[in-house]
Amino acid sequence: MSANFDILTQRYVVQFECIADRCEDDCCGGWNIPVKPSDESRLLAALGPTKLVQHIVRTPNSAQAPAAMKLCSNERCSLQGSDGLCQVHSKHGQQALPDICADYPRRLVQVDNRLEITAALSCPEVSRLVLFSEDALAFEHGDPSMLPRPKPAQRMLTRSSSYYEPVNDVRSFLIQLLTLPHYTLKERLLMLAFFAKSTRSFFHLEAEGNLGPPLLQSMQNFSNSAFRAELINAFSGEEIPSHLGMSLVERVLHLSTSLRKQPKFTGLIAKAVTTYFDGDSPERPTRVVWEMYREREARMLDTFGDEFELIFGNFAIHFVMHAPYTNSENLLTYAILLLSQIAMQKFLLVSYPGADRDIESLRKAAVEVIYQCQRTFLHTEILPHLYGDLKDNGYVTGAGAMLLTKF
Repeated sequence: MSANFDILTQRYVVQFECIADRCEDDCCGGWNIPVKPSDESRLLAALGPTKLVQHIVRTPNSAQAPAAMKLCSNERCSLQGSDGLCQVHSKHGQQALPDICADYPRRLVQVDNRLEITAALSCPEVSRLVLFSEDALAFEHGDPSMLPRPKPAQRMLTRSSSYYEPVNDVRSFLIQLLTLPHYTLKERLLMLAFFAKSTRSFFHLEAEGNLGPPLLQSMQNFSNSAFRAELINAFSGEEIPSHLGMSLVERVLHLSTSLRKQPKFTGLIAKAVTTYFDGDSPERPTRVVWEMYREREARMLDTFGDEFELIFGNFAIHFVMHAPYTNSENLLTYAILLLSQIAMQKFLLVSYPGADRDIESLRKAAVEVIYQCQRTFLHTEILPHLYGDLKDNGYVTGAGAMLLTKF
């Protein structure tokens, strides 16, 4: 398939190599590993029928696949050896692996006659490559050898929908906004949020007809430096209301009781949240936690402001390429999903014990926070619940998105 397509990727994908048994939290457990019929045929050829039935379970009611890899009591794949390596890969090579094991953390998307390869931040090594380098997200031509299984996870054919048609121009413009020089990240996110708001009435999943002229007009407005300056000045004095901040904090505080099947993530939550309590005050009002968070944030930004800009700026650009806007009903919903993730991850990073010690401690904490959050967002309903909270409280609006940029 790849021979007839241009392949677009980014520098961090080219640099990526699985570190296998050296990974602090590999991808061989903690989640469902689906086995499709084609995967089962490969495993059967490698393992034989007797051994195969010992290592897969039937999942007739699953929407993903009719079978899955068997997990042990520790939630690890039963074919992971004591050395931390996959026994199938070690003995039979990559060609014997299920598709998801061969591809992860890479993700392949087809956009007309172009294939795009990105990689998921739920992999710790990918997070390390993406978050701390100024050129990690530079675009590069990909090579067919980068595609173990050239089967797109998603197809975006621009002729199939008015919403899909400008996908290249829209994503390019979002990245342009996120990389504008001489603006802070909060200002760039503010511009992205209000650009999204400006398109809400006409640019959405159900839209029909030629959306080019109004979309181009919105892009021209936000390309005007005077227009951007007026927008930033209008909202520079706005602060996030304490009740919105507390709502997000409460969502984080309650996660540890609702995600029993995500012990590492709930451990991360507990590690961060306990820094707001002490032996004399085992519980504090959420308002007090929010105020303490804001004080810590100010101190950390004084010391590590440039690093925070790089980490979450790179996160946002990665989001635009790895999670296309076409998966959301409109650009405003898409922007709020991005801003919500940044807000939650920033709260956990600021709250992480010892993250303010030095830059290496901050980076180590950032990798743990972001890869753990991304794994959990992928396999739970946290983001839909958080989005529902924001919608119920009237924040799925341009003003709500603006306030989230202040988190």
